[in-house]
Amino acid sequence: MIPGLATPPQRSAAESAESASGQGAAAIGESLLHRIVETATDAIVVIGDDQRVVLFNAAAEAMFGRSRQSALGALITEFVPQRFRAAHVGHVRQFGENPQQPRMMSPERLIVGLRSNGEEFPVEASISASEEDGRKFHTAILRDVTERERTRAALVQSNMDLQQFAFAASHDMRSPLRSISGFLRLLETRHIAALEPAATELINRCVAAVNQLDRLTEDLLCFARIDAASDAATDVDCNTALADSLHLLAHSVTQAHAQIHVGILPVVSANRLHLVRLFQNLLDNGIKYCKDRRPEIRIEAARRDDGWVFSLADNGIGIDKRYHQQIFETFKRLHTQQEYPGTGIGLAVCRRIVERLGGAIWVDSDPGQGSTFHFTVPDRPAR
Repeated sequence: MIPGLATPPQRSAAESAESASGQGAAAIGESLLHRIVETATDAIVVIGDDQRVVLFNAAAEAMFGRSRQSALGALITEFVPQRFRAAHVGHVRQFGENPQQPRMMSPERLIVGLRSNGEEFPVEASISASEEDGRKFHTAILRDVTERERTRAALVQSNMDLQQFAFAASHDMRSPLRSISGFLRLLETRHIAALEPAATELINRCVAAVNQLDRLTEDLLCFARIDAASDAATDVDCNTALADSLHLLAHSVTQAHAQIHVGILPVVSANRLHLVRLFQNLLDNGIKYCKDRRPEIRIEAARRDDGWVFSLADNGIGIDKRYHQQIFETFKRLHTQQEYPGTGIGLAVCRRIVERLGGAIWVDSDPGQGSTFHFTVPDRPAR
C-alpha cells in the first residue's frame, strides 16, 4: 500500500473466500492507485510522523528539481526556505493536534517552496492526515502557482497604474474646465448688453456642458478611488454614516422637500467613507427620480444569518424589469440629460462599494411604482 493514502477496507473471512477474480480486482486497484499518483500533475508528498519523506511522486521531482532517491528519507524542512523552517515545525505541530480538519488549497494561504537550485516559489497546498499499521502520515498535494502569482502581481501593478492615471487625468482636466466655465461667465457678465438672447443661450449651454463634464470627471475619480482606498474596515454606525450623507445632500433634500424616514440601523464592519458614499448615491437617486412629486424615502435594515440587508425604498418613477441589471453598469443611463441630469456612474459606484464589502446589490421596481434598492453587508471582523 502507498503510505499516507487511502487504503481499501479490510475484508471479512467470508468475503476473502469468494473468488480469485476478486483478489485480482484488488491487485488491479492497487496498481491503478500507483499510476494515479505517478501521473498526477500536482506534486504529492507523504511524510511520516518523524517529518521525513516516504513518498515523492514524479510531479514532486519536477517541481523541486530533486530526484526521488535523494528526497526519500529527507526532512520535509529541506523543501522550505531556511527562514520559514521554525514556523513550519509549529504549523505541523498545530495541525497534528487537530488532524480532522485538513488544510485546503487556497489563494489566500500560500506557502513558499524551495527548489534544489535555491530558487523560492509560491505553492498552494492541501494537507491531510492518515494512519496505517499504527503509523501516522501526512499527505501534501502541492501546486506550483508561480505563473498565476506573477500574473496577479502584473494585474495589481496595472490597476495601480490605471488609478494613478485616473487621478492625474481628473486633476488636470478639472482645472481647465473650471477656467472655461469662469471665462464664459465673465464673458456673459461683462458683455451682456452687447449679447443677443441667442448668444446668451449658447453661453448657458456651454456652461452646462462644462459643468456636466466636471461632474463626470469627479465621478470617475470617485470610482477609481474605491479600488485605491484601503480595505481596512472599522466598526461604523450606519446612523452616523447616513447622517453624514444627508448633510452632503442637504440642499437637494431641502429644495425637493423630501421626506426621509429612517429605521434603526446597525453598526457594521466597513470602510466608513465608502458607506457614506453608498448612502449618498442611493438617496440622490431617490430624490432625483421624483421630479414630479414630493420624494419619500424609507431606509431600513434587517438582520440575517451572515450579516445585514439594507433597503432604500422611494416613491419615484420606477424602473422596468428589463433594466434592473443594466442600471448598475458604468455610464448606463435610461433617460436624457434634459429629463434627469447625471453621469451614469452613481449606481456603478454603489455596486463596486458593495462588492468591496463582500455583499450584493439589487433593485425591486416597476414603472410608476417606485423603487427599492437592497444591498447586503456581511459580517466580517475589522481588519
